[in-house]
Amino acid sequence: MKILLITALWLSTLTNLQAQKMQKPSNIQEVIQLIKNQSISSLQALVKSQNYDLSGLDLDKIKSILWQKYVQEQTQNPARQREYTKRSISFGNKTMRYTATTKGRKPAKGYPLYIALHGGGGAPARLNDSQWRAMQSYYLRCVQNGIYVAPRGVTNTWNLHFVAESYPLYDRLIENMVLFGGVDPNRVYLLGYSAGGDGVYQVVPRMPDRWAAANMSAGHHNNISPLNLGQVPFLLQVGELDNAYQRNKATVGFAQKLKRLQQKYPSQFKHQVFVHWGKRHSSVADCPRNRKSVVIANPYEWQQNPSRKKPGRATTNAIAWLSQYTRQPLPNHLVWHRNTVASSRSQNGALFYWLKADNKPLENEQVEVTIDRIKNLIEVKKWRQDITIYLRPAMVDFKRPIYLTKDGYSEKRTLLPNLQTMIETLLQRGDPDFIFYALLTLKKKN
Repeated sequence: MKILLITALWLSTLTNLQAQKMQKPSNIQEVIQLIKNQSISSLQALVKSQNYDLSGLDLDKIKSILWQKYVQEQTQNPARQREYTKRSISFGNKTMRYTATTKGRKPAKGYPLYIALHGGGGAPARLNDSQWRAMQSYYLRCVQNGIYVAPRGVTNTWNLHFVAESYPLYDRLIENMVLFGGVDPNRVYLLGYSAGGDGVYQVVPRMPDRWAAANMSAGHHNNISPLNLGQVPFLLQVGELDNAYQRNKATVGFAQKLKRLQQKYPSQFKHQVFVHWGKRHSSVADCPRNRKSVVIANPYEWQQNPSRKKPGRATTNAIAWLSQYTRQPLPNHLVWHRNTVASSRSQNGALFYWLKADNKPLENEQVEVTIDRIKNLIEVKKWRQDITIYLRPAMVDFKRPIYLTKDGYSEKRTLLPNLQTMIETLLQRGDPDFIFYALLTLKKKN
Protein backbone atom coordinates (compact mmCIF):
# COMPACT_ATOMS: atom_id res chain seq x y z
CA MET A 1 0.00 0.00 0.00
CA LYS A 2 2.82 2.41 0.85
CA ILE A 3 4.48 1.83 -2.50
CA LEU A 4 1.23 2.45 -4.36
CA LEU A 5 0.62 5.68 -2.46
CA ILE A 6 4.13 6.95 -3.16
CA THR A 7 3.85 6.09 -6.84
CA ALA A 8 0.54 7.92 -7.08
CA LEU A 9 2.00 10.98 -5.38
CA TRP A 10 4.99 11.14 -7.67
CA LEU A 11 2.83 10.68 -10.74
CA SER A 12 0.68 13.58 -9.61
CA THR A 13 3.72 15.84 -9.27
CA LEU A 14 4.72 15.19 -12.85
CA THR A 15 1.26 15.44 -14.45
CA ASN A 16 1.82 18.88 -15.96
CA LEU A 17 5.15 17.98 -17.53
CA GLN A 18 3.90 14.66 -18.88
CA ALA A 19 0.86 16.33 -20.45
CA GLN A 20 3.18 18.44 -22.56
CA LYS A 21 5.49 17.61 -25.37
CA MET A 22 8.94 17.96 -23.83
CA GLN A 23 11.20 19.01 -26.68
CA LYS A 24 14.93 18.50 -26.40
CA PRO A 25 16.92 21.31 -28.11
CA SER A 26 19.93 20.13 -30.09
CA ASN A 27 22.18 22.78 -28.49
CA ILE A 28 22.12 25.88 -26.33
CA GLN A 29 22.13 28.22 -29.34
CA GLU A 30 18.71 26.91 -30.30
CA VAL A 31 17.37 27.97 -26.89
CA ILE A 32 19.11 31.34 -26.99
CA GLN A 33 17.68 32.13 -30.41
CA LEU A 34 14.23 31.08 -29.24
CA ILE A 35 14.45 33.54 -26.33
CA LYS A 36 15.87 36.36 -28.45
CA ASN A 37 13.28 35.96 -31.20
CA GLN A 38 10.22 35.87 -28.94
CA SER A 39 8.73 38.25 -26.41
CA ILE A 40 8.50 36.99 -22.84
CA SER A 41 4.71 36.82 -23.10
CA SER A 42 4.99 34.79 -26.32
CA LEU A 43 7.45 32.43 -24.66
CA GLN A 44 5.12 32.08 -21.69
CA ALA A 45 2.28 31.02 -23.99
CA LEU A 46 4.53 28.74 -26.04
CA VAL A 47 5.93 26.68 -23.16
CA LYS A 48 2.46 25.91 -21.81
CA SER A 49 1.96 23.57 -24.76
CA GLN A 50 5.54 22.93 -25.87
CA ASN A 51 8.02 22.85 -23.01
CA TYR A 52 11.78 22.51 -23.46
CA ASP A 53 14.03 20.04 -21.65
CA LEU A 54 17.22 21.95 -20.79
CA SER A 55 19.16 19.13 -19.13
CA GLY A 56 22.81 19.03 -20.13
CA LEU A 57 22.83 22.67 -21.23
CA ASP A 58 24.42 25.70 -19.57
CA LEU A 59 21.45 26.67 -17.38
CA ASP A 60 23.05 29.76 -15.90
CA LYS A 61 23.77 31.14 -19.37
CA ILE A 62 20.16 30.54 -20.39
CA LYS A 63 19.02 32.29 -17.22
CA SER A 64 21.28 35.25 -18.01
CA ILE A 65 19.89 35.58 -21.56
CA LEU A 66 16.33 35.30 -20.27
CA TRP A 67 16.96 37.98 -17.63
CA GLN A 68 18.52 40.31 -20.20
CA LYS A 69 15.46 39.87 -22.41
CA TYR A 70 13.15 40.63 -19.48
CA VAL A 71 15.10 43.76 -18.50
CA GLN A 72 15.07 45.00 -22.09
CA GLU A 73 11.31 44.58 -22.36
CA GLN A 74 10.42 45.98 -18.96
CA THR A 75 12.63 49.07 -19.19
CA GLN A 76 10.85 49.90 -22.46
CA ASN A 77 7.43 49.47 -20.85
CA PRO A 78 5.77 52.94 -20.80
CA ALA A 79 3.78 52.20 -17.63
CA ARG A 80 6.91 51.22 -15.73
CA GLN A 81 8.82 54.19 -17.11
CA ARG A 82 6.11 56.54 -15.80
CA GLU A 83 6.13 54.87 -12.39
CA TYR A 84 9.86 55.38 -12.10
CA THR A 85 10.07 58.94 -13.42
CA LYS A 86 7.00 60.20 -11.55
CA ARG A 87 7.90 58.35 -8.34
CA SER A 88 4.35 57.03 -8.06
CA ILE A 89 3.01 53.45 -8.20
CA SER A 90 -0.62 52.33 -8.01
CA PHE A 91 -2.28 49.06 -7.12
CA GLY A 92 -6.04 48.70 -6.81
CA ASN A 93 -7.29 52.02 -5.48
CA LYS A 94 -4.10 52.86 -3.57
CA THR A 95 -1.11 54.88 -4.75
CA MET A 96 2.36 54.87 -3.21
CA ARG A 97 4.35 58.06 -3.76
CA TYR A 98 8.01 58.08 -2.87
CA THR A 99 11.23 60.05 -3.07
CA ALA A 100 14.55 58.57 -4.13
CA THR A 101 18.07 59.89 -3.55
CA THR A 102 21.26 58.31 -4.90
CA LYS A 103 24.61 58.67 -3.14
CA GLY A 104 28.01 57.51 -4.32
CA ARG A 105 29.17 55.48 -7.29
CA LYS A 106 27.38 52.37 -8.39
CA PRO A 107 29.15 49.21 -7.10
CA ALA A 108 29.90 46.37 -9.50
CA LYS A 109 26.86 44.35 -8.38
CA GLY A 110 24.56 47.36 -8.10
CA TYR A 111 23.52 49.87 -5.47
CA PRO A 112 22.21 48.87 -2.06
CA LEU A 113 18.63 50.07 -1.58
CA TYR A 114 17.38 51.50 1.73
CA ILE A 115 13.61 51.86 2.05
CA ALA A 116 12.61 54.00 5.05
CA LEU A 117 9.08 54.12 6.48
CA HIS A 118 7.91 57.30 8.22
CA GLY A 119 5.99 57.81 11.46
CA GLY A 120 2.50 59.15 11.96
CA GLY A 121 -0.37 56.74 11.41
CA GLY A 122 -3.98 57.40 12.31
CA ALA A 123 -3.83 61.15 11.84
CA PRO A 124 -4.73 63.91 9.35
CA ALA A 125 -2.97 63.80 5.99
CA ARG A 126 -0.99 66.94 6.79
CA LEU A 127 0.64 65.27 9.80
CA ASN A 128 1.57 62.14 7.83
CA ASP A 129 2.87 64.33 5.01
CA SER A 130 5.05 66.14 7.54
CA GLN A 131 6.37 62.82 8.88
CA TRP A 132 7.05 61.70 5.32
CA ARG A 133 9.06 64.85 4.60
CA ALA A 134 11.10 64.27 7.75
CA MET A 135 11.89 60.67 6.75
CA GLN A 136 13.16 61.83 3.35
CA SER A 137 16.35 62.92 5.08
CA TYR A 138 16.29 61.15 8.46
CA TYR A 139 18.36 58.03 7.67
CA LEU A 140 19.81 59.54 4.48
CA ARG A 141 22.52 61.30 6.46
CA CYS A 142 23.93 57.89 7.43
CA VAL A 143 23.96 56.45 3.90
CA GLN A 144 27.44 56.54 2.39
CA ASN A 145 26.65 54.69 -0.82
CA GLY A 146 23.28 53.58 -2.14
CA ILE A 147 19.77 54.60 -3.09
CA TYR A 148 17.58 55.93 -0.29
CA VAL A 149 13.82 55.69 -0.84
CA ALA A 150 11.15 57.17 1.42
CA PRO A 151 7.62 55.98 0.51
CA ARG A 152 4.51 57.83 1.66
CA GLY A 153 2.12 55.53 3.52
CA VAL A 154 -0.81 54.75 1.24
CA THR A 155 -3.50 55.72 3.80
CA ASN A 156 -3.80 57.92 6.88
CA THR A 157 -4.70 55.06 9.19
CA TRP A 158 -2.62 53.45 11.96
CA ASN A 159 -1.54 50.70 9.54
CA LEU A 160 -0.68 53.06 6.69
CA HIS A 161 2.45 51.07 5.75
CA PHE A 162 0.90 47.61 5.74
CA VAL A 163 -2.63 47.68 4.39
CA ALA A 164 -3.21 44.87 1.88
CA GLU A 165 -2.27 46.98 -1.15
CA SER A 166 1.09 47.93 0.38
CA TYR A 167 2.73 44.57 -0.26
CA PRO A 168 2.41 44.41 -4.07
CA LEU A 169 3.46 48.07 -4.09
CA TYR A 170 6.69 47.23 -2.24
CA ASP A 171 7.28 44.40 -4.71
CA ARG A 172 6.78 46.74 -7.66
CA LEU A 173 8.93 49.45 -6.09
CA ILE A 174 11.84 47.06 -5.57
CA GLU A 175 11.48 45.56 -9.05
CA ASN A 176 11.52 49.04 -10.61
CA MET A 177 14.58 50.08 -8.62
CA VAL A 178 16.39 46.95 -9.83
CA LEU A 179 15.35 47.57 -13.45
CA PHE A 180 15.89 51.33 -13.68
CA GLY A 181 18.00 52.26 -10.67
CA GLY A 182 20.68 49.60 -10.92
CA VAL A 183 19.90 48.14 -7.48
CA ASP A 184 21.42 44.88 -6.29
CA PRO A 185 18.37 42.73 -5.38
CA ASN A 186 20.44 41.01 -2.70
CA ARG A 187 21.06 44.29 -0.86
CA VAL A 188 17.59 45.68 -0.22
CA TYR A 189 16.94 46.90 3.34
CA LEU A 190 13.87 48.10 5.24
CA LEU A 191 13.89 50.64 8.06
CA GLY A 192 11.12 52.37 9.96
CA TYR A 193 10.50 54.64 12.95
CA SER A 194 7.35 54.73 15.13
CA ALA A 195 4.45 53.88 12.77
CA GLY A 196 7.23 53.02 10.33
CA GLY A 197 8.56 50.60 12.93
CA ASP A 198 5.09 49.06 13.12
CA GLY A 199 5.38 48.65 9.36
CA VAL A 200 8.75 46.92 9.56
CA TYR A 201 7.35 44.41 12.04
CA GLN A 202 4.48 43.56 9.68
CA VAL A 203 6.08 43.82 6.25
CA VAL A 204 9.30 41.86 6.72
CA PRO A 205 7.76 38.58 8.01
CA ARG A 206 5.11 38.67 5.27
CA MET A 207 7.59 39.10 2.40
CA PRO A 208 10.98 38.19 3.89
CA ASP A 209 12.48 36.98 0.62
CA ARG A 210 12.82 40.60 -0.54
CA TRP A 211 15.00 41.84 2.33
CA ALA A 212 18.67 41.48 3.20
CA ALA A 213 18.12 42.89 6.73
CA ALA A 214 15.75 45.21 8.60
CA ASN A 215 15.77 47.84 11.34
CA MET A 216 12.74 48.50 13.55
CA SER A 217 12.80 51.63 15.72
CA ALA A 218 10.15 52.67 18.28
CA GLY A 219 7.34 50.54 16.91
CA HIS A 220 5.08 47.79 18.23
CA HIS A 221 4.93 44.23 16.91
CA ASN A 222 1.15 43.83 17.37
CA ASN A 223 1.69 40.12 18.04
CA ILE A 224 3.15 39.23 14.64
CA SER A 225 4.89 35.85 14.53
CA PRO A 226 8.71 36.01 14.15
CA LEU A 227 8.94 32.53 12.58
CA ASN A 228 9.44 33.84 9.04
CA LEU A 229 12.48 35.94 10.02
CA GLY A 230 14.99 33.08 9.94
CA GLN A 231 16.88 34.50 6.96
CA VAL A 232 16.51 38.25 7.69
CA PRO A 233 18.87 39.82 10.27
CA PHE A 234 16.67 42.01 12.44
CA LEU A 235 17.73 45.03 14.51
CA LEU A 236 15.35 46.35 17.17
CA GLN A 237 15.76 49.76 18.80
CA VAL A 238 13.60 51.51 21.40
CA GLY A 239 13.85 54.16 24.08
CA GLU A 240 14.02 53.06 27.70
CA LEU A 241 11.18 55.48 28.54
CA ASP A 242 8.98 54.67 25.53
CA ASN A 243 6.15 53.40 27.71
CA ALA A 244 3.17 54.08 25.43
CA TYR A 245 1.63 50.74 24.42
CA GLN A 246 4.59 49.28 26.38
CA ARG A 247 6.73 49.62 23.27
CA ASN A 248 9.91 49.32 25.34
CA LYS A 249 8.96 46.02 26.94
CA ALA A 250 7.32 44.72 23.75
CA THR A 251 10.53 45.34 21.80
CA VAL A 252 12.62 43.32 24.21
CA GLY A 253 9.94 40.63 24.34
CA PHE A 254 10.11 40.26 20.56
CA ALA A 255 13.90 40.03 20.77
CA GLN A 256 13.51 37.25 23.33
CA LYS A 257 11.39 35.29 20.87
CA LEU A 258 14.10 35.71 18.24
CA LYS A 259 16.70 34.62 20.76
CA ARG A 260 14.81 31.40 21.50
CA LEU A 261 14.42 30.69 17.79
CA GLN A 262 18.13 31.32 17.23
CA GLN A 263 18.92 28.81 19.95
CA LYS A 264 16.78 26.26 18.10
CA TYR A 265 18.21 27.18 14.67
CA PRO A 266 21.75 28.49 15.42
CA SER A 267 22.62 29.71 11.92
CA GLN A 268 19.37 31.65 11.55
CA PHE A 269 17.38 34.44 13.24
CA LYS A 270 20.30 36.86 13.58
CA HIS A 271 19.20 39.84 15.63
CA GLN A 272 20.23 42.54 18.08
CA VAL A 273 18.26 44.80 20.41
CA PHE A 274 19.24 48.23 21.73
CA VAL A 275 17.30 49.88 24.55
CA HIS A 276 18.50 53.49 24.51
CA TRP A 277 19.32 54.74 28.00
CA GLY A 278 16.94 57.46 29.22
CA LYS A 279 15.41 58.03 25.78
CA ARG A 280 11.74 58.58 25.01
CA HIS A 281 9.73 57.68 21.95
CA SER A 282 11.04 60.36 19.60
CA SER A 283 14.68 60.45 20.69
CA VAL A 284 16.13 57.04 19.80
CA ALA A 285 19.65 57.57 18.43
CA ASP A 286 19.45 55.08 15.55
CA CYS A 287 21.41 57.20 13.08
CA PRO A 288 24.32 58.73 15.00
CA ARG A 289 27.46 59.52 13.04
CA ASN A 290 30.91 58.63 14.32
CA ARG A 291 29.87 58.03 17.91
CA LYS A 292 28.48 55.30 20.10
CA SER A 293 25.21 55.58 21.97
CA VAL A 294 24.47 54.84 25.61
CA VAL A 295 22.23 51.78 25.85
CA ILE A 296 21.15 49.38 28.56
CA ALA A 297 23.86 46.75 28.71
CA ASN A 298 21.54 43.79 29.35
CA PRO A 299 18.02 44.52 28.08
CA TYR A 300 16.70 41.10 29.11
CA GLU A 301 17.75 41.64 32.71
CA TRP A 302 16.33 45.18 32.58
CA GLN A 303 12.98 43.86 31.40
CA GLN A 304 12.76 41.60 34.44
CA ASN A 305 13.99 44.21 36.91
CA PRO A 306 14.42 47.81 35.63
CA SER A 307 16.17 48.87 38.84
CA ARG A 308 19.15 46.62 38.01
CA LYS A 309 19.98 48.35 34.76
CA LYS A 310 23.58 49.06 33.83
CA PRO A 311 24.82 51.38 31.07
CA GLY A 312 26.76 50.26 28.04
CA ARG A 313 27.90 51.75 24.75
CA ALA A 314 27.07 50.46 21.30
CA THR A 315 27.19 51.47 17.65
CA THR A 316 23.48 51.98 16.97
CA ASN A 317 23.75 53.35 13.43
CA ALA A 318 20.98 51.41 11.68
CA ILE A 319 22.39 51.92 8.17
CA ALA A 320 25.81 50.62 9.19
CA TRP A 321 24.27 47.60 10.94
CA LEU A 322 22.11 46.67 7.96
CA SER A 323 24.86 47.17 5.40
CA GLN A 324 26.95 44.31 6.73
CA TYR A 325 24.36 41.80 5.48
CA THR A 326 23.52 40.42 2.04
CA ARG A 327 20.40 38.45 1.21
CA GLN A 328 20.86 34.70 0.78
CA PRO A 329 18.02 33.77 -1.62
CA LEU A 330 18.66 30.01 -1.52
CA PRO A 331 18.93 28.96 2.15
CA ASN A 332 19.08 25.20 2.67
CA HIS A 333 16.50 25.26 5.46
CA LEU A 334 13.19 27.09 5.64
CA VAL A 335 10.57 27.44 8.36
CA TRP A 336 7.42 29.10 7.00
CA HIS A 337 4.57 30.29 9.19
CA ARG A 338 1.86 30.15 6.55
CA ASN A 339 -0.55 32.44 8.39
CA THR A 340 1.94 35.30 8.28
CA VAL A 341 1.46 36.06 4.61
CA ALA A 342 0.51 38.90 2.28
CA SER A 343 -2.02 37.22 0.00
CA SER A 344 -2.34 40.38 -2.10
CA ARG A 345 1.19 39.87 -3.49
CA SER A 346 -0.04 37.25 -5.95
CA GLN A 347 -3.32 35.72 -7.06
CA ASN A 348 -1.47 32.54 -8.06
CA GLY A 349 -0.23 31.47 -4.65
CA ALA A 350 1.96 32.53 -1.77
CA LEU A 351 5.74 32.60 -2.30
CA PHE A 352 8.44 32.11 0.32
CA TYR A 353 12.00 31.93 -1.06
CA TRP A 354 11.92 28.63 -3.02
CA LEU A 355 8.54 27.46 -1.72
CA LYS A 356 5.03 28.09 -3.01
CA ALA A 357 1.61 27.30 -1.55
CA ASP A 358 -1.93 28.56 -2.00
CA ASN A 359 -3.29 31.72 -0.40
CA LYS A 360 -5.58 29.90 2.04
CA PRO A 361 -3.45 28.63 4.93
CA LEU A 362 -4.92 26.48 7.66
CA GLU A 363 -4.94 27.72 11.24
CA ASN A 364 -1.40 27.90 12.66
CA GLU A 365 -0.02 26.13 9.59
CA GLN A 366 3.74 25.67 9.28
CA VAL A 367 5.98 24.30 6.56
CA GLU A 368 9.54 23.16 7.25
CA VAL A 369 11.84 21.88 4.52
CA THR A 370 15.57 21.11 4.45
CA ILE A 371 17.70 20.54 1.35
CA ASP A 372 21.03 18.71 1.50
CA ARG A 373 22.88 19.12 -1.80
CA ILE A 374 25.64 16.66 -0.93
CA LYS A 375 23.09 13.90 -0.35
CA ASN A 376 20.79 15.31 -3.04
CA LEU A 377 18.06 15.07 -0.43
CA ILE A 378 14.89 17.09 0.16
CA GLU A 379 13.43 16.51 3.61
CA VAL A 380 9.91 17.80 4.23
CA LYS A 381 9.52 17.93 8.00
CA LYS A 382 6.23 19.80 8.30
CA TRP A 383 3.43 20.36 5.79
CA ARG A 384 -0.36 20.24 5.87
CA GLN A 385 -1.36 21.30 2.35
CA ASP A 386 0.02 21.04 -1.18
CA ILE A 387 3.36 22.77 -1.66
CA THR A 388 5.68 23.42 -4.59
CA ILE A 389 9.46 23.34 -4.22
CA TYR A 390 11.47 25.29 -6.80
CA LEU A 391 14.99 24.09 -7.51
CA ARG A 392 18.31 25.16 -9.02
CA PRO A 393 21.71 23.47 -9.41
CA ALA A 394 22.99 25.30 -6.33
CA MET A 395 20.36 23.36 -4.36
CA VAL A 396 20.35 19.91 -5.98
CA ASP A 397 22.24 18.06 -8.70
CA PHE A 398 19.83 17.44 -11.59
CA LYS A 399 22.24 14.89 -13.06
CA ARG A 400 21.64 12.53 -10.13
CA PRO A 401 18.47 11.08 -8.61
CA ILE A 402 16.89 13.44 -6.08
CA TYR A 403 15.75 11.84 -2.84
CA LEU A 404 12.60 13.02 -1.10
CA THR A 405 11.69 12.20 2.49
CA LYS A 406 8.28 13.06 3.94
CA ASP A 407 5.52 11.55 6.05
CA GLY A 408 7.73 8.57 6.83
CA TYR A 409 8.29 7.73 3.16
CA SER A 410 11.35 8.01 0.97
CA GLU A 411 11.49 8.06 -2.81
CA LYS A 412 13.88 9.09 -5.55
CA ARG A 413 13.13 10.84 -8.80
CA THR A 414 14.90 12.55 -11.67
CA LEU A 415 13.78 16.09 -12.48
CA LEU A 416 14.26 17.85 -15.80
CA PRO A 417 15.31 21.51 -15.80
CA ASN A 418 12.93 23.20 -18.22
CA LEU A 419 12.13 26.52 -19.83
CA GLN A 420 8.57 26.73 -18.53
CA THR A 421 9.70 26.79 -14.89
CA MET A 422 12.34 29.41 -15.68
CA ILE A 423 9.79 31.74 -17.30
CA GLU A 424 7.15 31.12 -14.63
CA THR A 425 9.52 32.00 -11.79
CA LEU A 426 11.01 34.99 -13.62
CA LEU A 427 7.56 36.54 -13.87
CA GLN A 428 6.62 35.79 -10.27
CA ARG A 429 9.04 38.27 -8.68
CA GLY A 430 11.07 39.90 -11.43
CA ASP A 431 14.19 38.88 -9.53
CA PRO A 432 17.15 37.15 -11.24
CA ASP A 433 17.98 35.19 -8.09
CA PHE A 434 14.50 33.69 -7.94
CA ILE A 435 14.60 32.22 -11.44
CA PHE A 436 14.41 28.46 -10.88
CA TYR A 437 15.00 25.62 -13.31
CA ALA A 438 12.70 22.83 -12.13
CA LEU A 439 9.92 22.28 -9.64
CA LEU A 440 8.45 19.55 -7.51
CA THR A 441 4.80 19.75 -6.44
CA LEU A 442 3.76 17.68 -3.44
CA LYS A 443 0.09 16.78 -3.07
CA LYS A 444 -1.12 16.27 0.48
CA LYS A 445 -3.45 13.30 0.84
CA ASN A 446 -6.55 13.94 2.96
